[in-house]
Amino acid sequence: MDDIQDYWLYSVQSAVMDFLMLKGKKLSLGLIMHLVGNDSKVVDKIKTGLDKGLFELDVHGWNHNNYTKLNLSDQKQSLYHASLKMEKMFGVKPIVFIPPFDSFNNDTISAMKKIGMRIISSGLLEENRFDQNRSIFSANHVGINNSKIPSQKLLDSNKKNVINNMTTVVYHLPGTIFFKDFQNGKWVKTPLVDILGNASRNIAKYGYAIVVLHPQDFANTYNGTTTPTNSANKTEISDLSKLIESLKSRNVKIMPFDKVISFSS
Repeated sequence: MDDIQDYWLYSVQSAVMDFLMLKGKKLSLGLIMHLVGNDSKVVDKIKTGLDKGLFELDVHGWNHNNYTKLNLSDQKQSLYHASLKMEKMFGVKPIVFIPPFDSFNNDTISAMKKIGMRIISSGLLEENRFDQNRSIFSANHVGINNSKIPSQKLLDSNKKNVINNMTTVVYHLPGTIFFKDFQNGKWVKTPLVDILGNASRNIAKYGYAIVVLHPQDFANTYNGTTTPTNSANKTEISDLSKLIESLKSRNVKIMPFDKVISFSS
């Protein structure tokens, strides 16, 4: 879930986090690090999920700006400050960068390598623009029937070796579909059947699918507008629950980015 920040839809952010913690499901959180740290409602909820071993903390920028507008030095400094603050605040050294607006370039990849970030999650359109999707990671051992997925114990034992070996590679794991997509100035909900179809196709192609969430996806709106309020929409959270149960019925596991790269051959 992207766009995590202080003093913004904190009741909605908390409702989604609480729901997934109740379900015992993993969640990758994209934090805008310059905007996180002063709102105890947000910070304490993140720490709770982190302590439970359910939340993966990822960088969604120092500020929410287009990184392709920055030179290599500025991108490196931005990611460095975001990484350092996350480590000091949460005790986590992030390895995942979710670029704001999905925008990245070769300088972004170079900056990530220099500070030890090893996974980028942009979007399929941006990956196609970057190099016609040639860099997208393929988790060769994962199938939709889950027959080749290693045990959790094996994943945990392999994680350290996988990350230690990532000396020159930045893995590209793009978002494959949105829970709600921004179209013509408003957020449009993606039908659950379309999300499930996308998941099946991308799991067959790449071994995984990534559903992108935003806090505003789960917020009530002001009457007659698309402006989100600081109030969670129970129907949207219920539909998230239906999506999770549907994925479970298809033997699809929900896991953070760092676990997905453990399936590399």
